[in-house]
Amino acid sequence: MTKILAKPIVIIVAVDLLFFAMAIFGSIYHQAWMAFGFGSITIITFLGMLYIQRSIEPKIDLKVPIASAVTLIYILLVVTWAFYRSKGDLPQMTETLMSSFTSITGIVIAFYFGSSAYIEVHRKQSKGSEELPNNPLTKSTD
Repeated sequence: MTKILAKPIVIIVAVDLLFFAMAIFGSIYHQAWMAFGFGSITIITFLGMLYIQRSIEPKIDLKVPIASAVTLIYILLVVTWAFYRSKGDLPQMTETLMSSFTSITGIVIAFYFGSSAYIEVHRKQSKGSEELPNNPLTKSTD
């Protein structure tokens, strides 16, 4: 199973790195290249993780692709915002957008881990309720 998943992951990382390089080097000429590159990275990551998710289990679960795409674009934006400043201070609008996107990313990550924990607890409780009648230590209310 890991050999099956290794090829799509390598392809996703390679294409993401290609678009990242295009975004950074293209932004020397015009800032639109950075927007195009980061947008492409987000879409490629989302679709790649959706493909991997579908190959693992047939039911559609969008938690992993959404969380991975939002986390990746957040990391790219923070790195770019912190280390790739072209001229002096950033405008107030940029700082406001980064603050808002930090909140959105926090909500997405909290939802991902919270819903995963809820599903796991619910799965364990449903397993426990199936074993409940056979357990001699439980009290019978009949």
